[in-house]
Amino acid sequence: MLILNPVSTWDRVALDKDDFKKLLILFLLPLLIFTVAVQMASWIYIGRYGAGEQLIKLPMDQGIHHGLIQLGLNVLLVFLSAQCVKATAKTFHRRNTYSQAFCLACHALAPFYLACMLDAIPMMSHYATFGIAISLTLSALYYGVPRVLEPDPPSAFGIYFVLVQGRPHLHGVG
Repeated sequence: MLILNPVSTWDRVALDKDDFKKLLILFLLPLLIFTVAVQMASWIYIGRYGAGEQLIKLPMDQGIHHGLIQLGLNVLLVFLSAQCVKATAKTFHRRNTYSQAFCLACHALAPFYLACMLDAIPMMSHYATFGIAISLTLSALYYGVPRVLEPDPPSAFGIYFVLVQGRPHLHGVG
């Protein structure tokens, strides 16, 4: 819903005030497991185009190892993003909790992971997928910063701007 109706969705997220353990177990892990499973199933059963324009399928055991590594890196990326959100908000003299920062990072990254499922299409360019995913994430982040962190308006844009500067580089890792 963050993609289609971000304002009301972020309002509901901000009112929930879920702790990060609940978000991790009930929201983030199922989302990541589903998206990684779709990507790996595509790579194993359909394949991806390689450098020579031929379809390359990944063996099952390598696909499972690759999927587990990708899942672990994605979870690490969310925790790292939450720490960046908290540190950035602190530089704007905001005393936000880690749960707020994790909530913002977790929900802002959800469109990113959903868009990454486009990689399951063999003909889809990885650059196009990454561009779509980053655009959706930055859009979600724009609406989420003022609602979840609750800074004053100039600080909200400053926090968003600082987070935008590091977000694409951070996602290049995951």
